[in-house]
Amino acid sequence: MIIIERNGRRIVVTGWRAWLIWLAIVIPATLLLGAVVVSLVCLLLGIALTLTTIAIFALSLAVILAMTVGFFRGRARPRRRLP
Repeated sequence: MIIIERNGRRIVVTGWRAWLIWLAIVIPATLLLGAVVVSLVCLLLGIALTLTTIAIFALSLAVILAMTVGFFRGRARPRRRLP
């Protein structure tokens, strides 16, 4: 049962007309909400994967650069003490 009040008059819609109105409102709203939720989940998943990929490559690059610098720098020679 759907009750609509217009200009002080109450209109009651029942039966198949009420079902038809309800389906015309609820089904598009549900589909729209589902599309919005799926879009947001995909966006957040894409952001998470991008940040994870950047972090993995950045960490491996930092380790490789540190090893390269350590290899070419060699050992530091101890300083001579002056008397």
